[in-house]
Amino acid sequence: MANRLDYIELKLAYQRMCQLRYCPPLEELTEEHKRRCPFDHFPSEFFPRAKNRVEAVEIGQIWRTEALGYDEDCNYVNAALVLVTNIISDDVVRVALVHTEPELATPGDVNVHGCFFAEMWNTFPFPTARLEHFVMKVKVPELRRDVSASRSLPSPVHEHFRRMEADMATRLVMKTWDEIMREWEPDVADILVNLQEYLTIEARLPDGVSDILDGLALAIGMDEPLAMAAAEREDEVAVLPVNVAYLSRMRVYLKTVPGRITFWRDNGGELVIGGEVPGEYSDDAAMHAVWKDKESNSIIAHARFVQFDSKLGFFRVVFSDLMDSDKARGIPALLVCTR
Repeated sequence: MANRLDYIELKLAYQRMCQLRYCPPLEELTEEHKRRCPFDHFPSEFFPRAKNRVEAVEIGQIWRTEALGYDEDCNYVNAALVLVTNIISDDVVRVALVHTEPELATPGDVNVHGCFFAEMWNTFPFPTARLEHFVMKVKVPELRRDVSASRSLPSPVHEHFRRMEADMATRLVMKTWDEIMREWEPDVADILVNLQEYLTIEARLPDGVSDILDGLALAIGMDEPLAMAAAEREDEVAVLPVNVAYLSRMRVYLKTVPGRITFWRDNGGELVIGGEVPGEYSDDAAMHAVWKDKESNSIIAHARFVQFDSKLGFFRVVFSDLMDSDKARGIPALLVCTR
């Protein structure tokens, strides 16, 4: 009987969170939403309109976001609690969704105050202009990007809840995408890093690589042999496959193209490589570079400095502190991120 009662409480907690995420206040309630929604609706006073702001948005603050309203499918993106985990710029911060149901806590959900649980596995960029009501400041727990724990969640209710929270984060990102891009002005590599939990990757990434840029740089594309065949083969050392990641909204496509190394200087403590990756790239294109093992395809070192000219396709990469043995067994792996 106790287990049955616990499961009922768990389902009630899940229902309350569904209402918090997707049920509008009464003044925003439409007949279409009433027809689709299986729940009763909160009274409008549950969503106070008074703004409570502070002088500056800081790490550790919990805010209630502005409700973003209905989307094209008549789903309501409601106000939500978020914890500020990082400052990206003056106008954009990284936040983690916050929920208030202890029964629904799973690995990656960290209690930060009372019944407030920060979903440190579920973070995303968000415009500060959409932070409407300051709630409190807490200590920020360790950032958790590993969501593999979701494969062994306590119950189907927890699985549904985690999927709902990931969906809510994606909705918040998509509804504010234009604001994030306008105010943040990142390059494409920066976008990939900050949105990696929500991107669809059209490529098979290597196992055991958690960083999206590293994974894309090490990925072996289906068209790599064609890329190498299309390159000038007069000097084998001067030709290498370069992965190009194309970002289209929330989807990333990977293509391998032939790149050429035209400059190589090794002074012992520093290895400088220069060259060209022909092609057409967006103005905010950027390059990511690593030194990888030729046999295992594992990373030996990350570049200390990377420069990429998006108009001409020229690049300059600097590696520091590579041992002679590292240079002998390794090669550069280059990734261009563009739109």
